[in-house]
Amino acid sequence: MIVTTTARPDEFATAAEVLAEAFLHDPVARSIVPADADRRERLAHLFTAVLRSGPGACGVVDVARREHDERIIGVAAWEAPEARQGRCAANWGNCPDSCARSASSGSPARW
Repeated sequence: MIVTTTARPDEFATAAEVLAEAFLHDPVARSIVPADADRRERLAHLFTAVLRSGPGACGVVDVARREHDERIIGVAAWEAPEARQGRCAANWGNCPDSCARSASSGSPARW
């Protein structure tokens, strides 16, 4: 049986690793984070920042686990429609320094 619970803030980094694995070969994610040797780690940094600044701050992050197993196997992030208006620009300044260091050189919009 799969059990879903609301993620605690201390679980966001682990949830981000699950998302990084899920989006590792996604073409849209590849356009944001190019396919380099450290791509999985850079995606995890990106998803950690997204979870903390978006749904973790003003929505809900749910995680899925198998019953009697603490390992996170799935993640869903939820925000209300009104939370999206201007949210990205307002939160960009909250991006941790580690995310800025994860960005590709030459383009601040690429991770």
